[in-house]
Parts: sequence; C-alpha cells; structure tokens
Amino acid sequence: MEKSLLSPDVVLRLPLKRIAVLQSRGMRQVAVLLLLAGSNLSCVAAKPVTVEQLEQILAATPGASDVQMAAQLSDLVLIERLSAARLSRYETDFPGPRTRQALTVLADMSAFLNPPGEEIPAIARPDPKAQREMIALTVNYVNQTMHQLPNFFATRVTVSFQDNPSLDESRRDNNRSFVPDLLIISKPLHSVGRYSVAVLYRGGREVVHAGTVQPGPQGLTTSGEFGPILGTALLDAAQGNLVWSRWEQGAAGQEAVFRFSVPAEKSHYEVSYCCILKVNGDRVYYRQFSAYDGEITIDPSNGTVLRLSLKATGLKRPDPIVKANIVVEYGPVELGGRTYICPVKGIAVSLASETRPLFGGREEDFPPLQTSLNDVVFEQYHLYRASSHVLPGFSEEQPPNPPNANKTPD
Repeated sequence: MEKSLLSPDVVLRLPLKRIAVLQSRGMRQVAVLLLLAGSNLSCVAAKPVTVEQLEQILAATPGASDVQMAAQLSDLVLIERLSAARLSRYETDFPGPRTRQALTVLADMSAFLNPPGEEIPAIARPDPKAQREMIALTVNYVNQTMHQLPNFFATRVTVSFQDNPSLDESRRDNNRSFVPDLLIISKPLHSVGRYSVAVLYRGGREVVHAGTVQPGPQGLTTSGEFGPILGTALLDAAQGNLVWSRWEQGAAGQEAVFRFSVPAEKSHYEVSYCCILKVNGDRVYYRQFSAYDGEITIDPSNGTVLRLSLKATGLKRPDPIVKANIVVEYGPVELGGRTYICPVKGIAVSLASETRPLFGGREEDFPPLQTSLNDVVFEQYHLYRASSHVLPGFSEEQPPNPPNANKTPD
C-alpha cells in the first residue's frame, strides 16, 4: 500500500473553528440532500461507447432532426469522461434543445470516469517530494486563499433529470405503501424541472438566499462548494491514504490528480434521504455517513483545486439509496476586475427508492430504484455591495411534486 501524502498533522493546521465544524457530524454545509418524489425503474438498455465513437456518431448524422438526434443519444452511455471543451463544441454543432439536454446527460453521467487516453499525458509521475509539495500548496489554498474571496453573490441554476417511468397510481393503496405488481413503463433520463437560487458569499461564509419557502431540486444535491466541502475532503483525505493517481491534460495545462478512500467510521460524507415510506404511510428521513472514494484535481504550480469527485461506497441493499456521487468543478471568474477561482459546475447522481422492504425481505421484493441527476451551473457572479439587490430564492419553472416530508427518524 502506498504511503499517504497527507498526514493528520498537516490537515489540523487548518483554523480551529473550521476543524470543529468539519468534525461535527451534524454539519449542514456539506450534507448530501436527497429529495426523491417517487420510486421507479428504468429498463432501457444503453449502448456503451467511447468519446471517439460518440464523435463518429455525431459526424454521421448531420441531417438528423433535433428529436431524432436526442433519441439516438438517449440510447448511449459513455465509458470515458466527456470534457467540458468537447461538450461545448458538440452543443455548438447541435443547438437543438433536446439534443443539448441529451448531450448534458451523457456528459454528466460520465463525469466519474477517467478521461480518454489521449487526455492523460504520457509523462512520468512526480517523485514523493514533489507530490508532498503539491499537497502542501493545496492545504494552504483551501486554508487561506478561499477565505480571501471578496463578498459576492451568484446564481445557482439546477436542471433536474430522472429516469422515473409512469406508475399506475391506482395500484397503490391509500397509505402509498409499496405494491410489488405496479405497472411500470420505462423512460430514460429526462428533464423534470429547472430551479434557480441566489447564493451569497459574505465574510467567508456561504448563504443560500431562500426568499419565500419553495421546494428545491429533487434528487441528490450539495452545498458548501465555496469552501467547506474542500476542507472536509482534505480532513477526510488525511485519514484515507491520499496518494498519487495520474496526470490529466486540462484546458490551461497539465493537472495533477490525487485519490483517497475514507472508511465509514472516519467519514464526514453524510447521505440524507427524504423520504422513506413506512407501513402506516408516514414519511421519515434516512441518514447515514457513508464510506467513499474521492479524487481531487489541482493545479500543480499553486495548489488551486480544479475538481473534486466523491463516490459513496458504503451504500447497498436493503438501504433505500445505493448510489450517491457528486462532482464539483472550479474555474476562473471575474469579480471587480480581478480573476478568482470559484465553483462553475456541479453534478450529483443518485440511485434510490422511496421505500425499503421489511427486514429479511427477498431481493426480488425490493422496490424499484430510480436514477436522479442534478446538473448545477453557477453563473451571474457579482460583487456584493450594500446597494446590491439579492435575487429571490428558488424560482421553480417546472413544478414537480415534492414530498411533504416533515418527520425525522427516532
């Protein structure tokens, strides 16, 4: 086993106040929120393709309509990560709204994979001393640079996708308990809503301006992109054997990727699922701190964090959620004539069901699982001044049917 590059002593040089927050299992900033409204099953068989094969398919259908192209793309699944640069080029070549959505789903679902071979530079790995220097720069970046950001606000725009098929609601009883012989009609991932909310960063803290109380996106989402989630990842990485992974070719040059694995007993990655249906029809929250695998991508010259990926590994049946993965990407943003590194993109993928079988239930009796995807974009960054007008809270453009969850577990 490789020796970890990040010792607990290094991480604990972060501010004491921050460490107290990161070690608290009740922390809210980086909790994973799951708000699923239904239990469904997708039975669509997808064809696995590489990025190169996807390009060949796109090049071979120049005259296809928006509907035809979107339908063809919905039958594919990538086995390599699709970069933001390639996605942007495809969206320019195929501007139809349905095709663009299908491309977004393909790219987002590939975000947890390695990039194609040509995007991994064939150069030697740095020696252990150079690796430790990179990590030291990253610790300094998270500990100091992130806290020196100016006060600003941005808009978090979330587009939610689900593979939820239609259900014959007449086959469910009055208490909405699970009925095994539901009529299920398969449907691939499709948009179920678009939401926007203002995020204010002031005095080193992130605040979501909720405005009026309205439901937010369904599925898996995250918070704390403006600092807390990075500190938490480094804290866990100190306990999770942080080691070198690979080089990657980024838009601005070579990027260094490190990986780590965190056991459940040392994890601060909380999965909070709303909601489980009990036999009497009540809905209750399900919470669990899960083991997870992480990857952190940095600029080797200054330690700037460019990408963070977390994949839960401690979830399995009969848990109501068996997948909870997130990616946060960071990039240059201009604020007041200066350039800062801020969150620009978030991806959250979950696989869950609304109910769980009774203890000792058979595998075939488990309720169907639903894939949910949230595509998050941070935009409209502005410096925050006393005269600034902060946008209202969640603005729901396509209302879903969120759960009326008002109970917590005993």
